[in-house]
Amino acid sequence: MKNVTPLVLVCHSLQGSKDDRSLEIETWYDLVLLYIRMSQWRDAELSISKIKAISPYSALAFHATGASCSIHSSS
Repeated sequence: MKNVTPLVLVCHSLQGSKDDRSLEIETWYDLVLLYIRMSQWRDAELSISKIKAISPYSALAFHATGASCSIHSSS
């Protein structure tokens, strides 16, 4: 079976309202969860850093970090 290449997504930073930033954060969070399920730790960490760049104290950033650490340490 062929090796699956890492999922590469390009997201352009949204400029605008708080709703736009919230949507962007939620999108990055969903990517974190996807990358964790795929055991793509580097991509998950990158997505977490994108969330923190948008909103350093985001609850989703803290939750994603915890989920990543918890699953990564148990595997």
